[in-house]
Amino acid sequence: MERKQTELPIPPQALKTPEMVDMALIERVPNKLEALRLCTHLSGLTDSEIASRMGYDKGHFSRMLSAQSKSHFPPEDEIRFCYVCGNYAPIQFTANKAGFELVARTRTRMEVMEDRIKELEARVADG
Repeated sequence: MERKQTELPIPPQALKTPEMVDMALIERVPNKLEALRLCTHLSGLTDSEIASRMGYDKGHFSRMLSAQSKSHFPPEDEIRFCYVCGNYAPIQFTANKAGFELVARTRTRMEVMEDRIKELEARVADG
């Protein structure tokens, strides 16, 4: 009987708001495994920290990121992984390979503020 691993709740302080990775980096990534490695590298966290936050055994996590291992990163954990690492590298890689560009559905606070500034500047210009 196969046991399903239960998803551990991640404390809010262990999460980062993911950011998009420069597409020049994504386009140089040859495969999904390297996209996962890029994600971990850009996080600034150690593999031990990431494994702990994901609820993985450190050795198993290390094997998941090894090209020689038969262990694979579970696709259902990918979004949570992006939040732990603070970037969307693996998802951007997949979208790019399929001929798409990943675009956020929500606008950033900066975009909202920039639009408001333009609106106010237009009001001032109109007198």
